[in-house]
Amino acid sequence: MTVMYRPRAVYQLKRDPAHPKGSKVGGSNCNPSAAATLVDFVTCGKRRTTGAAVRELTGDFEGGTWLGDVIKAVRRGYDVDIDINTGSFDRVIKALTSRKGVTLCGSSIATRGTRHQASETFDGNHQWALTDIRHNDSGKYEILVFDPLADGRRNRIAKSPMWIGADTVRKFAGNLDLRSKAEKDAKKPRRPLGVGRATYGVTERVDCGPKPAAAKPSTSVKLRSGASLVNGQVGKERIVGVPSARIRETPTTSSDVVGRKLAGETFRAFQRIRGQRVAGDPIWYGDREGDRWMHRTLFRALTDEAAEPPPESVGEDAEAVATPDATDDQGAEDEVLVGTEDEVDEEVVDEIAAESEPVPSS
Repeated sequence: MTVMYRPRAVYQLKRDPAHPKGSKVGGSNCNPSAAATLVDFVTCGKRRTTGAAVRELTGDFEGGTWLGDVIKAVRRGYDVDIDINTGSFDRVIKALTSRKGVTLCGSSIATRGTRHQASETFDGNHQWALTDIRHNDSGKYEILVFDPLADGRRNRIAKSPMWIGADTVRKFAGNLDLRSKAEKDAKKPRRPLGVGRATYGVTERVDCGPKPAAAKPSTSVKLRSGASLVNGQVGKERIVGVPSARIRETPTTSSDVVGRKLAGETFRAFQRIRGQRVAGDPIWYGDREGDRWMHRTLFRALTDEAAEPPPESVGEDAEAVATPDATDDQGAEDEVLVGTEDEVDEEVVDEIAAESEPVPSS
């Protein structure tokens, strides 16, 4: 699968004169810069921003950032919805083959000393944006990686975007160092997330033309069999009312967790369906594509809740309805595993050489 639209690269060490406060902490702006790449990708080039601008939206200018804060910032500033999750790396592959963008937590230890290195010395926690996947000549997956630090600023420094083999991307994700800043300062041993695991954010499906001028994000709702529209094609924003809420692949608690929302975060519901009963309630809400579902009990009550259709009038997912009742699907015991973002000790610059065509991974 090759996505038609390719976003521009966003480099964390490039100064943004319009956002001086964010630019001053460019050495630790990999997370905001990866998110800025996804804003461009999800909007098909209609909205473009910088790592410094996203950093200012977080309101945090001390050290590294947390993925959850960056996700809230791009949702608030650019209306781009990203789900956070810790799970199998295979979920990252599945997201990319489904034309979704990914912001991936990991460690530069995976590429240091290789042709994909973004620094000769930096091997700390880092963030990549992933927007495409394909098979190479050997039949193996390679992924289009936007490394915010890979700006070609000198010889032996790679230039994003780059096609990198999936095995290297898997290594990047698995080497995420879970030590706290205090543990690092105390020189405690590394605590990697583990091979085959990943902490990441994933966007909605992206459907674009080949160029920004021709780009048109998907706006039609793909109804799951039995589902009905919520507020036509516009949808309705629901606010999460529990500490941690799971997003499911189908309207059952036995389906895969594809993301999580925390209290106060929003989910735009485009369709509703009767699925597995949770705490006696059968109503589930789905996204535009019908592959992200959240149960009604996870949200705050609407001011016009009485206007919602009665459950018996809502269509059903026959297989989900037949699933035994569940008590809840809050996921309070789930933990999104993140490490502290490390800072690159390099100066922010005014100009970076023009973007080049990404080369194959091999």
